This record gives sequence, C-alpha cells and structure tokens, in this order.
Amino acid sequence: MFALSRRAEITILGQKYVVKSDQDEVQLQQVAKYVDAKLRELQRGGHVNTVRVAVMGALNIANEYFLFRRRMEYLLDQMEERTDRLSELLDERGP
Repeated sequence: MFALSRRAEITILGQKYVVKSDQDEVQLQQVAKYVDAKLRELQRGGHVNTVRVAVMGALNIANEYFLFRRRMEYLLDQMEERTDRLSELLDERGP
C-alpha cells in the first residue's frame, strides 16, 4: 500500500521550500533541520556562495551516508557470520 503524498513547508538557510513527500512531516522537518545545520556549519567556515555551500554540504552528507552504509554492511556481515557459527554449534550439539 502506498502512502499519500503530502506537502510540507521546510526552511533551509532562511529560505522556505514547499516539498511533496511520502514521509511524515516530523521526519521531513528533522531532515531539513539536519541539512540546515550542516550548511550553516559550512557558512560559519567562511563559505558565502550559496551554491558552493549547497554543493559542499551535499558532498559532506553523501560522505556521511556512504560511511554509515559501509559500517552497516560490515555489521550485517559480522552478524551473519556469528549467526552461521551459532547455528553450526547448535547442529553439533544435536537435539
């Protein structure tokens, strides 16, 4: 079943945007606040060109995402290995 597309107003770097999404508004607001904080951090670092701030912010957030994804893949691999080992130990033990 598909969620209904909703509209929500978010603010990033003082600019208001109306976005349409299947996510609930609380989730959208959390994401917008996160993006806004990251971009403001770059502005405090001396970047004033809005396009440059947006591109650098996108790169930073994408890098965080890929690091997180790599970490999750590693943890899932570890969990699978441990599950396989546990299963082997239980099989060796018998009924």
